[in-house]
Amino acid sequence: METARFDISPNALSLSTSRNLLLSFAPELLALIFSHCNSNTITSSFTFTQVCSRWRSIAHSSPVLWTNLLIELSPTLQTEADASKYEEAITEWIMRSSTLGITLEVAEPSSSCKYYPPTTTQLDLYTNLYQNIITDFSNKWRALLLPYTQYPKDHDFVAGIAGLLEGLSLPALEELRLCVGANSSSQISLHCNAPRLYKLALNLPKILPLLACIGSYPGTISDLVLSSSPQTGLSRDFIGELLELGQLQHLTHLEIDRLTWYGPVAALPPASLPNLLKFSLCGSISGMERLLDALTLPSLRSLSLSLELFRLIGPGSERGSCVTSAPGKITFSTFEAQPDESVGRKIHGAGDYFG
Repeated sequence: METARFDISPNALSLSTSRNLLLSFAPELLALIFSHCNSNTITSSFTFTQVCSRWRSIAHSSPVLWTNLLIELSPTLQTEADASKYEEAITEWIMRSSTLGITLEVAEPSSSCKYYPPTTTQLDLYTNLYQNIITDFSNKWRALLLPYTQYPKDHDFVAGIAGLLEGLSLPALEELRLCVGANSSSQISLHCNAPRLYKLALNLPKILPLLACIGSYPGTISDLVLSSSPQTGLSRDFIGELLELGQLQHLTHLEIDRLTWYGPVAALPPASLPNLLKFSLCGSISGMERLLDALTLPSLRSLSLSLELFRLIGPGSERGSCVTSAPGKITFSTFEAQPDESVGRKIHGAGDYFG
């Protein structure tokens, strides 16, 4: 008669205990643990779905895990068949989110093709892919973070986005980020049906009048971010036109980056932003001085000022027409109001900060 043998070594007991413990976790607890795993791309999706069938089933039936999606130009995207397979995988991801809204980020082509620039065919496939996804699931987007800069220079993503947003119904959209007018004179129309849109971020790499960049400015916006390329900056005329928009009265948060004005600049038209609570400003001292002199901010509670640094190169730099490179920032002033006071009440002119 043989005697049964059992492995009672500490390592075996520990492994057995760990397995039993994981199996005893409630699905809701496992889903909560899974939610802390940072993965939002098709190409590098959640690895825990490969552990066992139970984990995979719990993950696939937990909509909150599928509410952030990043679309990238994969080096394997070479043919229409590749694009169809990629689109099917994206669709499956979206469907797992059930009724929840999704934050969709479309990566720049250069972010995943650093060493081998994408071909024209790859760029066309990629553009058609993300435009089809945005259109087909327009009711799903909580946030659309579209390419902020453009690559390469001879391929225009903006023209496609301009037509894509025109008249598109986006009932769940709360945040929109996009690049305006980098390689064309295409006007971005914000006439899309997005009644919940409150945050808008625009990158403006060309010197254009405001209304040449956007055809309209939604009155629902309370959080606005404006930036530009280091070589261009936001012009005085653009800011002057911006301050005349009546919709700015609704703003509670405003961020303006790269006011690269040097030398004498004409005064800006006065403007009041009565509801603005947080203001972040970056640029040259003269640019920030002119803008702060023009603004009345009675409710402001937080003000951040950052000095934009440039290394001037090339002939003609003394005339202000130079090429700039190696930009940097130094945040030299941050003001926070106490609960019973307002920074805005203390602003009597830019001299308070630059004097």
